[in-house]
Amino acid sequence: MNSNRNTRILARSLMTLALMAMLVLFSDPALAWGKKKKKEKKEEPAKAVNLNQHPSMKIYRGVLRTGARGEWLLDKHPLSFNRNSRISDTPDSEGGTALVEGREAKVTAANIGGTLVVHRVTMLSSREMMERGHYNSGGMGDEPDRASPDLPQ
Repeated sequence: MNSNRNTRILARSLMTLALMAMLVLFSDPALAWGKKKKKEKKEEPAKAVNLNQHPSMKIYRGVLRTGARGEWLLDKHPLSFNRNSRISDTPDSEGGTALVEGREAKVTAANIGGTLVVHRVTMLSSREMMERGHYNSGGMGDEPDRASPDLPQ
């Protein structure tokens, strides 16, 4: 009976050693049990953006206003916002990224059919407008169209 018991102990210890050896040889424990190794997914390269299909953007400068139906206007041009539109954080603005009526703003947008499709709105602070020489002490004869992209920035 003792020999039977010794044989079982020896068989169990050999089986345990064999199992441990298999686990050591294969880095993934699932491989020791005969499961297939998972294939690594290849990352797809980022697709290039075709800029020929996007409208060209220009910088417009003017005063922000709200229309009769609550839409935003830059001087007389209506503004259209989408999910990619951003409002820059301005120190003087209430709430940081909120549009403020009556404020001078610089808008990067595409002019599509007279509507400015907004990419970014940056409201100019009074200090910044003073530094840029916007407030002049003398009067000027002809003032260019405020929402013209040809204004110096």
